[in-house]
Amino acid sequence: MNRLIGDALKARLAALTFSPEIPVGWPNRDFTPPEDGGRYMVVSFVKAENERLTLGAGVRFAGSLVVNIATPVNRGTGEGESLADAVAAQF
Repeated sequence: MNRLIGDALKARLAALTFSPEIPVGWPNRDFTPPEDGGRYMVVSFVKAENERLTLGAGVRFAGSLVVNIATPVNRGTGEGESLADAVAAQF
């Protein structure tokens, strides 16, 4: 994955809004989860080996944007799954 692709993915995720707002931990930025045990997301990139398609044809960049979603304990999985669905729909 190159920087332009990573920046585009981060911008797309940042455009997603929730009410109330959800704190987001971005790659290589200080982040402290909410002390009240509330919901939050942590974003990371998993890089993979790039692939040269053919001579002179360019490179296929590989990698994944990973969004870990945390919700309050002892409430089941529904809220986290709904947030994950909203993130997936953004892309």
